[in-house]
Amino acid sequence: MSIAAQPANARVGRFQIIRLLGQGAQAAVWLAHDPRLDRSVALKMFELPNGGDGQAPWADLWLEEARAVSRLSHPNVVPVFEAELHDGRPVLVFEYVQGKTLAEARSGQGPLPERQAVEMMLGVVDALTCAHALGIVHRDLKPANLMLGADGRLRVMDFGIATRAVGQQPAFLAGTPGYMAPEALTGAPPQPSMDLYALGVILAELLSGQRMGRGGSAPELGQIDDALRAHVLRAMAIAPEQRFAGAAAFRDALQAWLEPPAASSDAEGSATLQFLLRRMRHKSDFPALSAAVGRIQQLSQSENETLQGLAQAVMQDVALTHKLLRLVNTVHYQRADGGIQSVARAVALVGFAGVRNLALSLVLLEHMRNKTHAGDLVHEFARALMAATLASELAAGSRQREEVFIGAMFQNLGRLLVQFYLPEEAQMVQQRRASQGLSDAQAAVAVLGVDLETLGCGVARSWGLPETLLRCMRTPVGEPPPKRLHDDERPRWLARAANDLTDVLLTAAPADLPRALAGLAERHARALGLEPRHMMEATRAARLSMLELTKALGLQLAEGSAAHRLLPAQATTRVTPVPAQPAPMPCAATVIQTVPVVAPSRPSGALASAQHDALSKGIEELTAMLLADDVARDAVFARALEILQSSLGLKRALLCLRAPDGATLQGQMGVGVGATLCRQFTVPLVAQAQPELFTALCQRGADSAIEDAHSGAVAARLPAWFHTHFNAASFLVMPMMVRGAPLGMLYGEPLAGETVCPDEKTWSLLRTFRNQVLMALKQAA
Repeated sequence: MSIAAQPANARVGRFQIIRLLGQGAQAAVWLAHDPRLDRSVALKMFELPNGGDGQAPWADLWLEEARAVSRLSHPNVVPVFEAELHDGRPVLVFEYVQGKTLAEARSGQGPLPERQAVEMMLGVVDALTCAHALGIVHRDLKPANLMLGADGRLRVMDFGIATRAVGQQPAFLAGTPGYMAPEALTGAPPQPSMDLYALGVILAELLSGQRMGRGGSAPELGQIDDALRAHVLRAMAIAPEQRFAGAAAFRDALQAWLEPPAASSDAEGSATLQFLLRRMRHKSDFPALSAAVGRIQQLSQSENETLQGLAQAVMQDVALTHKLLRLVNTVHYQRADGGIQSVARAVALVGFAGVRNLALSLVLLEHMRNKTHAGDLVHEFARALMAATLASELAAGSRQREEVFIGAMFQNLGRLLVQFYLPEEAQMVQQRRASQGLSDAQAAVAVLGVDLETLGCGVARSWGLPETLLRCMRTPVGEPPPKRLHDDERPRWLARAANDLTDVLLTAAPADLPRALAGLAERHARALGLEPRHMMEATRAARLSMLELTKALGLQLAEGSAAHRLLPAQATTRVTPVPAQPAPMPCAATVIQTVPVVAPSRPSGALASAQHDALSKGIEELTAMLLADDVARDAVFARALEILQSSLGLKRALLCLRAPDGATLQGQMGVGVGATLCRQFTVPLVAQAQPELFTALCQRGADSAIEDAHSGAVAARLPAWFHTHFNAASFLVMPMMVRGAPLGMLYGEPLAGETVCPDEKTWSLLRTFRNQVLMALKQAA
C-alpha cells in the first residue's frame, strides 16, 4: 500500500492514524495518536528506496542515523521520539507541532523586514550549530522543513534523512533542488557546509520575497543592508571553502549585525575588558562578592543543598542577616503569630532564589558607598531595584521570575560601574554622545574600547553568575517583536520592559504618567504574552513592593527626589528596627496536633493564599523541629504528613521509604482516611522494560500532580494493587532523591471529587517542604 493511502483509523504499530498532514516525493506525514503516552504525534513514513526492503544494508545505517538524531535536543528542533521499520518501511515519530510550515506561511507574501527575518532565522542557525557539533547534517533544509509554531518560533523538522558527518556516502541521494549545495548535487559526502548553503538561501528568500531562480540564480538582494547582504552571499558561496567556517560563525555574524556596531567591537574576554576590570578593582570599595555571598550564589543553584546549609551561609554575612530579618518582618511577610527572629525560618519563608537575589542586591548597596557619589548611588540603586521588582511582577506565575529579577537589575550594571569607578571616562562618554550624536554603546567604545553592557557582563561573570543570567542582562534592541516570544528570549524582553517602565516612572510628569505607562504597556504586551492592563497592575504592585524593600534595606529615598517617584503616592520610607539579640527559636513539641482538612484542593484566589500560608507555617515548624536535639525522626515524619494533608486539603498523605535491600520503596506511615493502606505501597526500583508509573516518576525524580488517573494512558501504567486499594482519580507524588537515586516518596490524595492541581508558588513551597523531610532522613542516616 502507498504510504499516502493509509485509511483513517488504520494502525502503524501501536500508533492510530488520524489524518494526512502532508506528502512529498519520498515520504508522507500523518497525524497519529500514541495510546501508550496518550499524546498526538507526527508519523513520517518513507517510501522504500529503490524498491528495496527492510533487510537491505541501508536499513541499519538509517536506524543508526535516526538514533543519532534522537539525541538532538534544542528549542528550535522538532524532536524525534522514535524510529522503527514497519512492514520494511522506515517510520519516524516526531513531536506534533501545531502551526504552518515556513513555506505555507510565506506563500504569496512579500519581503520580510531585515531585522525580523534575521531574528526569525537566528534560532534555526543556532539549532544547526548544535546539530553539527553532534556530527549531524540535515541535508534537506528548506522552508517546507521549518515549522512556524503559534509562538512565532521556527523549528527544524525532518532530520530523518540526515546522516552523520563522518565522510560516509549517503545511502540514497536526498535533498531539494534549489536548496542543495552545488557539491551535494555531484554526490559529495554530507558536510555541515551544505546546510550552511541552504540557510543562506532561505534567509535570502525571506529578505527578497523571491524564490531561487530556475537556473540556481540567487534572489535579488540589492535593496537590503550592505553588511547583511554580504553575510547572506557568503553563506551561499558556490565554493564550500568560501562560506563561513561553520554555522556558529554564521550565527555570530548575524547576531553582530543585529547589535549596534559598537556592541560587538570587543569580546568579553578581551584585553581591553580585563584592563578596565583591573583598574576598577584597585578601588577599595569595588563591588566584589564576599565569601558568604559567593557561597550563597553557589548554594542557590544546587539541587541538593539544604535549608540549614543556606541559613548558615547567610549568618556569615552580618549585613545580609539583618536585611533578611527586616525583609521577612515587613508587612509583605508579616504573620499574625508575631515576628520572625530566626534566620532559618526567614530562609524557609523567602526561599533559596529570594535569598540569592537579596544577597546580590546588597552587593550594589553595601560595597559601593562613597561620600562623593552617595546621592547618585541611592538613585541608581533604587532605579535598579525597581526595575528588578517590576520584572519579577511581570513574570509572576513563570519559572523565569527569579532570573528576570537579576537580569533587570543588572542590565545597567556597566553604566553604574563606570560612573562610580571611572568618573573621568564617564564624563568623556557623555560628551562624545552629546557632541557626536552617538549611542551609549558607540560612545563607550570610542572612549573605553568596550561597550558598557559588555563591561557589566564581565563583572557579573567574575561574580560567578550563570550564563542564563548573563544572557538576561543583555538588553535587546529595537522594537518588541509583533508575536509572543518563546521562553529563551522572553526573560531579556521582560527585563527590558521593566527598565523602560521604570524610566517612565522616573522622568514623566505626574500628569503625563498614566498615558506614558499605558503606551509602553501596549508596546510590549504582545511580545511578552501579557495584557496591557496586567502590565499596569504589575507596575502598581511593584511600587507597593518597593515600600517594603526600601524598609528592609534601610534605603532612604528623600521626598521630592526623582527616586521617590518610584514609590506609591504619599509614601514615606522608614527603617524597621531589627532586635540586636534575636530571641531563640521555640523548640517544637513532639506531640503531634491534628489540623482539620481544608477542601477543595484546586487552588484559586483566597484558597491558594491559604494553602501558601499553611505550607509556609508548616515549613517553619519543621525547621524548628529539625534544629531541636530531642525530636525523634518519626515525630518529624508524622507532623510533616499532617501538615501536607491539612495544607492541601487531602484525603490522606503517605510516606514511602527505601527498603533495606534497596530494591523497593515501601509505605511506612500515613495520616487521614485509610492511613493504614500505606503498607500496600510497594514501588519497585529495579530496571524494567516498561516501568509502572510510580517507578518511572521516582527513577526520574519527577514531582508530579496527576489530575486524571483514570485516563487510559495513566491507568495502564498504574500497578494492580493501586487500582484495588486506592483507585484515586487524582494524586500527588514527590520523590525524595539523594545523588540521583530515590530514598523515599511523599504521596497525597485529594478528597472525593477534588483534583490536586498546585499553582507555581505552591509547588515551590512543596519542594522546600519535601527538602525538610529529606533532611530528617539524612539526619537519621
